[in-house]
Amino acid sequence: MWNFAGGRIANSLSSLISGAKITAALFAAILCVLVFSQNTYAAEAKWENNSIVYDNKKYDGPRIAPDNSELGLPQGATYFENKSSGKSKIIYFDKDADLESAEGAKFLEYKFSPPDKYTKVSGEKTISIDKKSDSDGASDKKDGNATSCAVNGIGYILCPIMGFLSDSMDKFFDFIQYFLYTKPVTNDNNSSLYRAWQFIQSIANVCFVIMFLYIIYAYVTSREMATKGVWRMFPRLIIAAVVVNVSFFICAALVDLSNIIGSSLQDMLIALRDQLIATQTTTNKLDGLTWGSTTAYVLSGGTIAANGLFTIATYGPSVVYLLVPILVTAVIAFIVTLAVLAARQALIIILVIISPLAFVCYILPGTQKYFDKWKDLFQTMLMLYPIFSLLFGGSQLAGYLIAQNASRIEVVILAMFVQAAPLIITPFLIKFSGSLLGKVAGIVNDPSKGFADKAKNFSRQKADLNRARRMANNNFGTGAARYFDGNRRKDEARAKKYEARRQRNWNLTNTGRAIAIEQMREEARLQASENVNKASYEEMKLNDSGVKREAIQNKVAEMNLNTRTAQVQTYLEELKTEKGARLHGQNNPEIASWSKRMQQLSEEDKVELSRQNFAKDEINADFHKKLLANQGDIQMKAGGIKGQDGKMLAVANAVVETRADFIKNSKAVAEVMDHIRLSGDQIAKLAYKGEDVDEKGYHFDASNSYVLDAATGKYMTDKANVLMKFDLLKDKSGQDKYAEVRSTITEGVQKTMLKEAPFLGGRWLDILNTTGYRDMDHINEAVRDYVMKGKAKQEIIADMGADGLGIVLEAIKDRG
Repeated sequence: MWNFAGGRIANSLSSLISGAKITAALFAAILCVLVFSQNTYAAEAKWENNSIVYDNKKYDGPRIAPDNSELGLPQGATYFENKSSGKSKIIYFDKDADLESAEGAKFLEYKFSPPDKYTKVSGEKTISIDKKSDSDGASDKKDGNATSCAVNGIGYILCPIMGFLSDSMDKFFDFIQYFLYTKPVTNDNNSSLYRAWQFIQSIANVCFVIMFLYIIYAYVTSREMATKGVWRMFPRLIIAAVVVNVSFFICAALVDLSNIIGSSLQDMLIALRDQLIATQTTTNKLDGLTWGSTTAYVLSGGTIAANGLFTIATYGPSVVYLLVPILVTAVIAFIVTLAVLAARQALIIILVIISPLAFVCYILPGTQKYFDKWKDLFQTMLMLYPIFSLLFGGSQLAGYLIAQNASRIEVVILAMFVQAAPLIITPFLIKFSGSLLGKVAGIVNDPSKGFADKAKNFSRQKADLNRARRMANNNFGTGAARYFDGNRRKDEARAKKYEARRQRNWNLTNTGRAIAIEQMREEARLQASENVNKASYEEMKLNDSGVKREAIQNKVAEMNLNTRTAQVQTYLEELKTEKGARLHGQNNPEIASWSKRMQQLSEEDKVELSRQNFAKDEINADFHKKLLANQGDIQMKAGGIKGQDGKMLAVANAVVETRADFIKNSKAVAEVMDHIRLSGDQIAKLAYKGEDVDEKGYHFDASNSYVLDAATGKYMTDKANVLMKFDLLKDKSGQDKYAEVRSTITEGVQKTMLKEAPFLGGRWLDILNTTGYRDMDHINEAVRDYVMKGKAKQEIIADMGADGLGIVLEAIKDRG
C-alpha cells in the first residue's frame, strides 16, 4: 500500500514541477514582456535640459560654428563641447539638422591649448542620441526619472526583460513565508483533511482487528510463532493501537512545533538586523532598496535614482554584466524553490493523512521499514522550515552588513544576491536528505535535463577551463591551487605505485603465477596466429599485384618519412651551431633566438657529459688505488672465483688501466701546452725547476703528475740540449716526485740521447726506468761500465757529440 501511495505521490509531484513546464512558463513570461512592454531606447547619448550627456560627461551648448572655425566644423553647425584635462570633445549637428527629432550626431576629440588652439586627436564618428522630444516627455513623468536604457546593442530586448525579472523578484519574496509556514492542523470534523484522516484511520483499525485475530489463531493452534513472536509483538501492538487513533493530533503538534521554531529563528535574526539599522548613525543604504530599483538604476546608466543608492560611487558598464547573471540565477532558483516548497506542503498533508497506516506498519518487523520511510520523510519536511529560517534570516543579516559598508554598486548587487542565497541552497538541502522530495528536486535540477543545471554545468566547464589555463601559465594568484594540484598528483602517483606493488605481490602467489602463465600462453597463441597471418600477408606482397603495389607505396612513404625526419634532425642539429644560426635565422629573429637557446642547452649538455666522464674516471682511479693497496683484502674479492689467478689478473688490469688513464691525461695536457705554445723556458720551469706556470688563462701546477709528465716528455724530446737533459737525469730522475714520470724520461732517452750517450743503454736504461739515477757519479759509473766492457768502439765514439765525449772523458779522468 505504501509503495502504491508513494508511487502515486511521486508521479504527481514530478508532473507538477517538471523542468519542461517551468522552462515554458519562464519563456512565456519573457515573451509577454517583449510583446506588451513599452519601447526602451538604447542610444549612446541623451538630452538633459539643453545639454547633452554622453559617456557620463556633460556637453554644454548649443553653440553655432562660425566661418573658418578653429574646430574645423562646417559653417552654421550646432555643436556642444566638453573641456577637461587639456582635451576638448565636440558633439555637433549639421546646419540643417532638426535638434528636436535628430537621432544621431557627429563626435570629434581635440587637444586643447589655451587660449584657442585645437589639435584634432581622432577621426570623426557618428553616435546615436535620444530624440530631444522623447527625453523631454520622459522628464514629465510622475516620478521624474529618465527612461532611457544605457545598455547598447540588445538594450531594447534586455532592459524590459530585466525590469520584469527584477520586479518579479521583489514579489517572489512575499510567497516564501506562505509556502514555508504550514497551516496548523485542526480537528474540525467538517474539514476535508480531518475526514480524509478518519477514513485512513478506519482502514488502520481494520488492520488491527485482522492482526488480533491472527495472533489468537496462532496462539490457539500453538504454532511456533505464538511462543516466540507474540510476546515480542505485543508491546508494539498496544503502542500502535493507541498512537494510530491519536496520530492526527501527534502530527498536528509536530507541525505546530516546526512553525514555532522556524518563525522564531527568522524573527530573531530579522530583529537583530532591524536593531542594527535602528542604532546606526550613518545613512541606511538598504532603506527602500529593492531588486526593481537596483535594476532600473543599473540599466539606466545611473540616471534613474534609487533609494539607498545616493552614496554609491559611479560604476562602469560592466555592472550590467554582473547584474544579469545574478538576477537570472536568483529567479531560476526561486522557481525551483517554489516548486519544491509547494510539493512540501502537499507532502505534509499526505503524510498526515496516511499516518495511521504508517503506525500500523510499525508493528510487524517486515513492514517496519515503511514506517521508517514515513518517519524520515515527515521529519525532513518539518525540519526544512527551521533550517531555511536560519539560513534566510542569516543571509538577510549578512546582506545588510555587506551593503551597509559598500562603496560601489557592484557590492550592493552581491549583497542582494547573498540575501537570495537560501533560494539556491534549499533544493539541495532536501536533495541530499535522500527523501522523496529530494528526488523531485532532482527532476527539476537534473544535470542532463534541467535548464538550471545545464547552465550551471556550462559555467563550471568554462571556469574549470580558465582555471586550468591560469595554472598552466603559472599566473599570479594560482600558487595555492598549484600546490594542492601537485599534492593531488603526488597522491595519484603513489596510488599507482601501491597498485603496482599489489599487482607484484599477487603475481608472486601461486594463484597469481598460474593465472599469469595462462595469460602469457594465450598471448603466445595469439602471437602465433598473428605471425601465421603476417606470413601469409608477406607472401601476398610477392604474388598479389594489388598487395605488392600497396607494399611498394608503403615503403616509399616510409622512406619519405625517414628522409623528412633526417632533414628535420639535420636542421635542428645545425641550429645548435653559430653557423646554423646565421644560415637559418638570418631573416627570422625568432629562429635566431631559439637557435641561441639550443646552443646554450647543447653546451650545458656537453658540460654535464664532461663532468660525468671525469666522475667515472675518478671512480675508476679510486677503485684502482684501493685495489693496488689491497684495502680490506679487496684483491681477493676482485679475483672472484679465479682465486689467486684472479687476484693477480685484477691487479694487472688495474695497473694497465691506471697507466693507460695516466698516459691519456698526460697527452691531453701536452696538447694544451702545444695549443698555447709554451716556451722552452716555461717547459723547463715545469719539468726541471718545479715552478708553476700561468699562460693565457691556463694554470699549470708543477706538482700535478699529469703536468709534470707532459712537461718532462717535451723537455726530454725537443726543449732541452744534451747537457740540460743530463742535469735532469742526475738531479731529478732518482727523486720520488719523478717516480711516475720515469717511463716518460726513459722514453725520451731512447728517442734522443742514445746516439750522444750510448752508455745509457742496456741495463742502465732499465735502472733509469726503475729507480732513476742518484747523481752524476751514478752516470759516470754507467760510462766506465760501458768502456770496461769494450763497447766504446771507434765508430760509435766517432758518432758521439762533443757533449757526450766530454762526459766520457770526465768519467775516465775521475777514475784516474
